[in-house]
Amino acid sequence: MSDNQTASRGRLTWPAIVRGLAVAGLLACDVHGGALTETTTVATVSISGNGANTVIVGDTTSYNAKARDKNGALINGATFSWNSSAPSIASVSSTGVVTGLAAGVATIVASLGGVTGSAVITIVPDETPANITLTPLPPITLAAGTTITVTPTVRAKDGHVVANPSVTYSSSDGAVASVTGNVVAGGKAGTATITATSGPASATLFVTVIVGNPSALGVSAQPVGGTAGSGLPTQPVIELRDKGGNLVTGPQYVVTATIATGGGTLSGTRSIATVGGVARFTDLVITGVAGSRTLSFTTTAGLTAVTSAELSIAASSAPLLVMDTTAISLAALSGTSQSLSIGIRNGGLALLNGVTVDVPVYDSGQPTGWLTATIVSNAAPYSLALQVNATLAAGVYHAFVKVNGPGASNSPVSVSVTLTVAAGVFIAYGTSTEKLRILDAGDSYAPTLSAANAVGQPTPTGAVTYVSRATTVATVDAQGRITARGEGQTYVAAVGLTSADSVFVTVTRSATGPVLRSNLTTFTTKAGDITFIDVYIDTRATAIGAATVAIGYTTAVTVFTNVSITIPAGPPAPVVSSPLGGLYRVSVASATPLTGQVALLRLRVGTAIGNTSGSITLTVTEIIAPDGADLLPVTTSTRIPIIVK
Repeated sequence: MSDNQTASRGRLTWPAIVRGLAVAGLLACDVHGGALTETTTVATVSISGNGANTVIVGDTTSYNAKARDKNGALINGATFSWNSSAPSIASVSSTGVVTGLAAGVATIVASLGGVTGSAVITIVPDETPANITLTPLPPITLAAGTTITVTPTVRAKDGHVVANPSVTYSSSDGAVASVTGNVVAGGKAGTATITATSGPASATLFVTVIVGNPSALGVSAQPVGGTAGSGLPTQPVIELRDKGGNLVTGPQYVVTATIATGGGTLSGTRSIATVGGVARFTDLVITGVAGSRTLSFTTTAGLTAVTSAELSIAASSAPLLVMDTTAISLAALSGTSQSLSIGIRNGGLALLNGVTVDVPVYDSGQPTGWLTATIVSNAAPYSLALQVNATLAAGVYHAFVKVNGPGASNSPVSVSVTLTVAAGVFIAYGTSTEKLRILDAGDSYAPTLSAANAVGQPTPTGAVTYVSRATTVATVDAQGRITARGEGQTYVAAVGLTSADSVFVTVTRSATGPVLRSNLTTFTTKAGDITFIDVYIDTRATAIGAATVAIGYTTAVTVFTNVSITIPAGPPAPVVSSPLGGLYRVSVASATPLTGQVALLRLRVGTAIGNTSGSITLTVTEIIAPDGADLLPVTTSTRIPIIVK
């Protein structure tokens, strides 16, 4: 290297010297007393203080920024530069005040000496309710008893819809228009204002309630009691009312009065047509013993009935015929007969003697002779015995009889008898060999269906439905075919329009296991009949070595009489004991396997009284195979219902 070159490298110009001194000074400069100087090196900037993570649109919040040097010392007196990553969502001032402008997320940044600190802020809509709109739009007209659902739309001050707002409702007159939740119900005719409130916002709905359709009866004038057999001094007045209790003047209905409590007979004009929605009774008379009564008022239009307040009836000074009823309606099948009795008492203070009844009077042009009426007893209380023989074609027949009471203030009293005769169709489901049936699960059979009229002549069955009382045991299809489903016993019935009949099904435990059964195929018998019942074990595919069974029967004398037994000779010969009344215990055993039908006992049973029922139970208590294995889990016990006609 030459001397010139060395001199050239060692020579520095003034600008270069100045720049070198400045850099050296900056690198050497530090914070004196925490104050920011020109030579301070900024290491970190952080944002803290009053800043909130979430701000409502239109609200403000403020942030504070702090800077620290490389030694972690706080730098005081720094002036930061502030900016927002999304100024349309959140703006920030030169002092760190953030204003929410629109819903969204923004990052607020504070800068010093090229070092930044940031915070994420979320701007949410202002959900404070500002106004409410209700639909349907007012005004609203409601019929009493009907409802309308109000739908509110709540908006904030910027116009957006508030999601899931809390809205409460009130009514200026709950009797006119009540409100539950947002459902408004019309009541009394009139006007009311429904107010919906959500926070500081509210809206009103003007509602007019008008008279609705009639739905119930109301008593506008309560009846007042008097003397038995005399007209009520104050007769009842009944109104047609809608569900809001308003008087309905439009349609005409017939209102009928009856005695609700207290008994006796109500006479006079008991059915009154409404005029202007009002039925005014004028001549109602209560006949009966002294005491309290209430009256019931109904219509055939299905309106809700109403009952009067209590009224007191005083006894009559003269004899008084008090009938349990003065109108009888009977329904019977052609070829059948019915009898009934109507009580007759004295509702007066004087004695009632010598009560008689006239011969029935039949409506003009109708058959006669089907009604017989007689008075039973020679002194009060009497009874009127009526015998109806419905040996008539299908139709409606009417007659009346007069009951005479000497000296009675209300004698004679007419008793109306209406007879409705239907063509009798008597269903028979299952013949005498099909009424009792034992099936294995999965097996099925269809009992024979037939029908006859009241005199036993075959007739079409008409519409028939089938039903099983226990579908887990057996089901039945629309054609009457029964299918065994699971172990147990059940009735399966065929139901016609005027009668029904059934069969009794037993489903076995096992398709191959023994069954304790009898020779009976029907469960019906007649009073006075003698029935022989052979009980045996059907071993089916399973041989047995020994068994003990219990044979029980209903002991009530009204069902079975003259019960006796015969013990089969065998082999093997059963051993029979009777430890209790109505129970036989039978044991049988053999050294060689028993197969086929093993006879156990013959019952001789008499049935004396009709319209009774009982049962015979056949229960296996112990049964073993020839090798000693327990067969009870696969053996089926049975029950035989007995119906005495």
